[in-house]
Amino acid sequence: MKPPKMMSKTTLLAAKAPSNPPSPQNKPIISMHHGEAEWTAVYPIIERLYMKDRRKLRHIMQIMEEKYNFKASVQMYKRRFTKWGFYKSKQRNGKTACKKKAPTPKNTPETQKRPHSQPLVLSPSPNSLETSSLEFLTSIHDWSTSFYESLRTKGLHLQDTHPSQPAGKINRYDPEGLSFAFRIIVELIQRGKGILAGRLTRKAFLDIENMLHAEAPLFIWNVLEIMYHMVRLGQTQLLGMLLAQLVELASNINEMKHPVIKMLKSLQKAVYHWEKHATLEKMRLLEQAWGLNADIICRNYDSRLLVVYYRLVWESSCIKLGEDQLDGLDKWFSAVKSKIPHEDSYFQQAILFADPSTTEETAPPKDYEITKALCISAIQHRCTMTFGESNMASLVRLGLLKSRVLGEIDEQSSDKMPQSHTRFQARVMAYLMKVLMDVDRELGLDVDVADRMRNKIALREFGYSSTSPQVIHDMWQLEAFLRKEGHVAEAAKIRRETYKRLEEYVDQVPVDEV
Repeated sequence: MKPPKMMSKTTLLAAKAPSNPPSPQNKPIISMHHGEAEWTAVYPIIERLYMKDRRKLRHIMQIMEEKYNFKASVQMYKRRFTKWGFYKSKQRNGKTACKKKAPTPKNTPETQKRPHSQPLVLSPSPNSLETSSLEFLTSIHDWSTSFYESLRTKGLHLQDTHPSQPAGKINRYDPEGLSFAFRIIVELIQRGKGILAGRLTRKAFLDIENMLHAEAPLFIWNVLEIMYHMVRLGQTQLLGMLLAQLVELASNINEMKHPVIKMLKSLQKAVYHWEKHATLEKMRLLEQAWGLNADIICRNYDSRLLVVYYRLVWESSCIKLGEDQLDGLDKWFSAVKSKIPHEDSYFQQAILFADPSTTEETAPPKDYEITKALCISAIQHRCTMTFGESNMASLVRLGLLKSRVLGEIDEQSSDKMPQSHTRFQARVMAYLMKVLMDVDRELGLDVDVADRMRNKIALREFGYSSTSPQVIHDMWQLEAFLRKEGHVAEAAKIRRETYKRLEEYVDQVPVDEV
């Protein structure tokens, strides 16, 4: 018996008048005692928020507490601002527009401190953490770069790196699904559901081996995204388990000199020395590593790798692309003639999840076509707005890029669109719904959060399945919101349903994996 699906109704995605959001309740107690090392670690973040994004102090304090688990008093911040020499002029013109590129300052500390482009330089007497961190970053640079060099010098095609699948067998590596599975594992640990977390971890580890067969830039991007989320939530022990599993699997299928083993083992060394260092320093290393690989990807766009770009996990807190990178991505993707290569069998399996042996079809959510049109028009409208935080403009740009594939699918000449294409559209629409909700809430607009969450869940149920990690993750977010708003009974009902679906999901082990 299939789990019941979330009911959905179409909601207007246009912005509403601002309203005062309710204050959060029952926050965990966070220490306000910080040493010099911790202040040094958060310096780049606070500098960006205060000097570049021109945020007010109360907003900075809220962001640092909620997003980075860093809490300090007003006087503590003011003393630090004085020590660091932070001053702002009265003119507030630091907003960035989605359609208007802001000039890049020259010879400023901000341009010199971009983690994506600045290499890690060892101190005169480097410690073990510095040494292993440099080895880690170097291995990422060398592996990702060598992949593109092989692509150019050997004329490598994507199908050369993927042996043909047996008839009827689907490539099961779902990057987004695996990423969300690990997010759920972390959440289960925090909820005290250790047994269920362990079962889900075993299932996720079965999928990890498929991940190791991915192209170097794809593997690096996605595995660092998973690790970043673990570290951000303080799950270093789970990260150690993941690394150990990856090293063992990689050693079984590759020679010991393979770049992936070098990368994983150097990170293992860094993790070993992390125990005495703040969470923000760990996050900064992973951000730098992720950014290094992202820089290489953004300098080497190639239409032969279209499948790779589709399989990158974009829905993540560690995605921080600069304006130049987004401009390059936008220009390249706009020029791609066939954004959906319908004749490519590997694309059909890996991206559209098309299974030729399956004939069962399910109906899309209610008002599906109307919701799609609203998503496209809304993301286009948000792209004309200005944002105080550059990350919001980046989110909208990425949403606009993804929205372009919706129109291309609709322009197919076939009489009837395959359901695999419609379900792919639903997954894109769910991403757009999230972007729009995050951006509108950041702007302080009055958003019907619960309805938008239900719409997103319904789209993902149709696009994936009712038991997919993406759906369960979204249902937990809806549960948390409803509980915060005082709808305790409805929230409890959703929680029970998610555990029921999780039980079904962890039991779904492929026959050939048993």
